[in-house]
Amino acid sequence: MTLSRTRFRRGRFSLWFVAELLRGIYMNSAKVNVLFVSRRNTIRSVIAQSCLAHLSKGRFNAYSCGVPNEVLTGLNSVASETLDKAGLSAAQENCVGWEKFTRNNSPRMHWVIVLDKDVKRMEPDWPGQPESALWDYPDILVAGKDAESAHVQASKLLISLYGRIEILTNLPLKTGDRSALRSDVRDLGYSG
Repeated sequence: MTLSRTRFRRGRFSLWFVAELLRGIYMNSAKVNVLFVSRRNTIRSVIAQSCLAHLSKGRFNAYSCGVPNEVLTGLNSVASETLDKAGLSAAQENCVGWEKFTRNNSPRMHWVIVLDKDVKRMEPDWPGQPESALWDYPDILVAGKDAESAHVQASKLLISLYGRIEILTNLPLKTGDRSALRSDVRDLGYSG
């Protein structure tokens, strides 16, 4: 912000100056809120939330949720064991439905990342109209998978999400061009 563009009108700052000042305060002080959404909120979204919490360097608040009435009651043992092996911790509050984040008094999200294309079709209108992206991952809890296969899939999921989220944390999410950022975050859904 340059003060040379500042104009005084009858003893007050111009609206431009006030807007720039508020924008600077918001951009420099607020954390970026990111919500990860999966069907049951027990493996994919929990692992993503843990990765972002680990990589955030204090710049992000990570949340996760699932589809109401499909959320399971506790953290899946596969997710818990995968996070433990990687040295990551699960969030204190897990396994919540998205109704917690659609209320007026809920934290305002900047980004909603959906981890299941079927859930993307059911996605509600989020308060504050956050940016949205689809990073589609297969459901690890599909019937017929044995425990060994589930652990292998969860490890691959963790590695993939960790890489994508590491890139996400290095994007200029507060100061960059919104359209370009939206494209970049959505494009991460197509990376390996």
